[in-house]
Amino acid sequence: IPSSTGNIIAFSTSAGTTSSDGNEKAKNSSYCLSLVKNMMTTDLDLDQIFRNVRKEVREISGGNQLPTVDNHYEGSDFYFRKSTYTDQINQIDSLIDSEEYDLALEKVSAVIAKSPNNKRALLRRGRIEYNKYLDYKGDHLFKADSLYPNDSEVLEYLGRYYSTIGEVEKANNTIDRAILLFPNDPNLVYWRARFDWESENLSDAEKFFTKAITLDSTEQRFLDRVSFYENYPDYYEKAEKDYKTIIELSTNKANAHYIRALFFMDILENNKKALEGFNEAIFLDPTNIDYLDQRGKFYSTKLIDPLKAIGDWIEMLNIDSLNVDAMNSIGLEYIKLGDTISGVKWFNQGIQLENINPNSSAFCYSNRADVYASRGKLDEALIDFSKAVNNSINKSEHFYYRFRFQLDYREDEIAALNDVNEAIRLDPENINYLYDRGNLWVDNLDNEPKAIEDFEKALEIDPNYTDAINAIGTIYTTKGDTLKAIEQFNKGIKQENQNPEAAAFCYGNRAVLYAQQGKLSIAEHDYSKAIELTLFKSDRYYSRALFYFFYKKDLEASIKDLDLAIKLDQVNLTYLVGRGIVFRELKKYSKAILDFEEILRIDPNNINAINEIGITYEEQGKIEESIWFYTIGIEKSNLNPTTASYCYSNRGRLLLDQNRFDEALS
Repeated sequence: IPSSTGNIIAFSTSAGTTSSDGNEKAKNSSYCLSLVKNMMTTDLDLDQIFRNVRKEVREISGGNQLPTVDNHYEGSDFYFRKSTYTDQINQIDSLIDSEEYDLALEKVSAVIAKSPNNKRALLRRGRIEYNKYLDYKGDHLFKADSLYPNDSEVLEYLGRYYSTIGEVEKANNTIDRAILLFPNDPNLVYWRARFDWESENLSDAEKFFTKAITLDSTEQRFLDRVSFYENYPDYYEKAEKDYKTIIELSTNKANAHYIRALFFMDILENNKKALEGFNEAIFLDPTNIDYLDQRGKFYSTKLIDPLKAIGDWIEMLNIDSLNVDAMNSIGLEYIKLGDTISGVKWFNQGIQLENINPNSSAFCYSNRADVYASRGKLDEALIDFSKAVNNSINKSEHFYYRFRFQLDYREDEIAALNDVNEAIRLDPENINYLYDRGNLWVDNLDNEPKAIEDFEKALEIDPNYTDAINAIGTIYTTKGDTLKAIEQFNKGIKQENQNPEAAAFCYGNRAVLYAQQGKLSIAEHDYSKAIELTLFKSDRYYSRALFYFFYKKDLEASIKDLDLAIKLDQVNLTYLVGRGIVFRELKKYSKAILDFEEILRIDPNNINAINEIGITYEEQGKIEESIWFYTIGIEKSNLNPTTASYCYSNRGRLLLDQNRFDEALS
């Protein structure tokens, strides 16, 4: 049979042979069965279909039947069934949600290579690009928009792109265009609410979240709105009402109670209701280890009930005996109780399972390393920190832990620098790593330019990172550049609502500079603001006490602040020394000596307190008592030669005054 251009003639067997009808039980021949199967397979073009059929029939017939094709088709590839790549797109969505952008990009590129105009693939490619690359221009999204104009999904993705790059008006206009075309699409209305939320247009955000619920009164829509409500105290009451509705609607009541418990714990700080929620979730789903783990952490951190916390983690192990995270948590709880033997025992159990769960065992290694370090077993600690680095998925975190160990215990600045460099290489956006490396540069390696560079990098990532602002200001203070220092502290002070504790440092540091300039009223204001903003006020009271003593010469005010500092921290020897000196300046010698004697009660070998008692007796004219105390300080000189040198100097001076030259010279 002759074939003309454009036609394909397929034969079930080669010329001069007979095709088989297949086995007697089959309704169709092996050729027909193979042909139908391949025609129904997605993403096979005609050439591939006939190649597959030829191979399958040849194998079934033992080589006796060889289908042939007379192919004169010249058109584009033809498919009986073309894939929509649903499974691949769903997998890509999962990768995007878990921020595995490189693998997602690889898979979506493979889909686009086969199907260049696939709408869903183009949209995912665009989403990956604008999340991964700051300079992405939206090419794939604009292509999808041109191919599929007025498509709701395309307009949604385009709006999300505009929102991500900060084009708020374009984002809203794009979604509004979609809503105009599809007014009853709750997903589009949801994204309009999200865009208003991101631009802090709260009233419109609430309006659109509520409209989405009107269109689709499902659990997810209430979850969307409650995620908005729980960010603003004015909406907390509405959030609580929405959580009640979520529990009523949910098909998973245990999880609904669980997420409401998190709201009570983290947002409202209502421990009673949070515990009730966790208890209800676990009652409804007693084998859910996530619920048990969270309640254990709640007992540990909020209710400070270590035994109940350990009980929940033990229950986790009854359900999953190989749960290394539970072992690590139990170990940490015993460490907090002061039972390091039991703590290390549990860390050891987790470490024994490192082949099963190396990442979780890394935390057991790091925590055991902390115990070793605290006991002075630095070699063992270093081995454990290194094992943690090797076992972990998030290596940056464990490089950081080893950096702190190298710096704080081994005092090996170069090794510490190498580790924090590696942590930053793996996690370059981590502002805490940059901040600590900056401190390493300035405090240990005497490299202020490098320190400022790290602090400024941290501020590029988070312009409100007050700790970095304060650190730069402190460097300028050390360099004597008062104007630049105050400029930095001013920046930090502007962030007092966001980070009051760090702003307190800025106030305190600016106060020192103003005091040095003689601007005492401004300095006093700054010291007082530092006290107001800080959680740990004792040191702030002490700083203001020094200001009253040295600058304002207001000894009574200084005593009041020192009283407050000592009340908050009764064993701080620096505060006691300071108050003793101020009492002495007020000629309240008995009170001064009481403070110095309190220091000696806490630390009998404190040469500084002994020397101060000697000075106090000397001021009263009690020379022999003074010499006696200086002598006691000298006898302890092997403990602190520097401080003892003051005792030597003071005793020598008194002996000279008494013409006891030989004793003075000795």
